[in-house]
Amino acid sequence: MVLGHEGAGVVQQVGPDVKTLKPGDRVGWGYQANSCGQCEQCLSGNDEYCPDREIYGLANLDQGSFAEAAVWREAFLFKIPDNITDNDAAPLMCGGATVWNALHKYGLSSTSTVGVIGVGGLGHLAIQFASKMGMNVVVLLTNESKRDEALSLGANSFAVTNDKEDINTGATKLDALLVTASVDLEWDAYLPLLKPQAMIIPLTVHFGNFSIPQYPLIGFGY
Repeated sequence: MVLGHEGAGVVQQVGPDVKTLKPGDRVGWGYQANSCGQCEQCLSGNDEYCPDREIYGLANLDQGSFAEAAVWREAFLFKIPDNITDNDAAPLMCGGATVWNALHKYGLSSTSTVGVIGVGGLGHLAIQFASKMGMNVVVLLTNESKRDEALSLGANSFAVTNDKEDINTGATKLDALLVTASVDLEWDAYLPLLKPQAMIIPLTVHFGNFSIPQYPLIGFGY
């Protein structure tokens, strides 16, 4: 199995049916390599949920961004603008796409207040994207270690969830909560921060159970 599920490179050759790319173009690609293009999910713009999707680790095991070359469908390659380097573009193909979809597809806007749990690979991109989209960004961590980093990335405020006084004064009610940390959360600290019908959007790969109290989901429509 070839490693690497997000990357960037230069088109070397194209097939006869390629319409938009040419040799010499810089492109990026993510963890998905194909979908059927005909099912309900594909036709509604949700090809990532296609039952016949081909994703990294489960299909095309000889294709990966650590290889010297790869064969890829045009529909799943994305042309990189000249002002973005390969090093900056590659992480956007999976990590960037993950947080962009969460912010873009679920009705959030410049009037939204978004909470971000975690300032790692996904979290630091979520903060920057949400900030540039004009959202009020609240970063939530269990300690102070990344307060300065979060604020420098564009967060409007930062709250320590282990400090009841800080979390009550530093965080406004949230329209959405992006969970970018793969740890079990103390939901009693987070649920009071949500507006009724707020969205909880888990983004990390975590093979354990996502446990959350049931009553708040019923009583407040999360």
